[in-house]
Amino acid sequence: MGSPLLSAIYRYPVKSMAGEAFEHLEVGARGLLHDREWMLVDDSGRFLTQRQLPRMALIATELDADGQLVLRAPEMPDQRVGDAAGPRMDVTVWGDTSWPSTSNSVAISAIRGS
Repeated sequence: MGSPLLSAIYRYPVKSMAGEAFEHLEVGARGLLHDREWMLVDDSGRFLTQRQLPRMALIATELDADGQLVLRAPEMPDQRVGDAAGPRMDVTVWGDTSWPSTSNSVAISAIRGS
């Protein structure tokens, strides 16, 4: 049997949104740096996926040179999500509510795990 071959590397900064292709990425203690570091949650703190909102797959994600998250959707202006910490909230992920996060406190929030 031959050696394993890595043919592509993708990073998905936001769970359930489009990812970015790379030739190389830095790896940290939890895997690829900035991979699935963000997610969208509704106003009750439940995370949202393509299962509920299939069009999330059309939203492109990018971390700019300043580390700011940029979201791009067809026929919409780019949305920049800063790194400013909002109020902490518990988020429900597959029935587990123990993931503390920071939010920008809108009906659908982009939150970052901590």
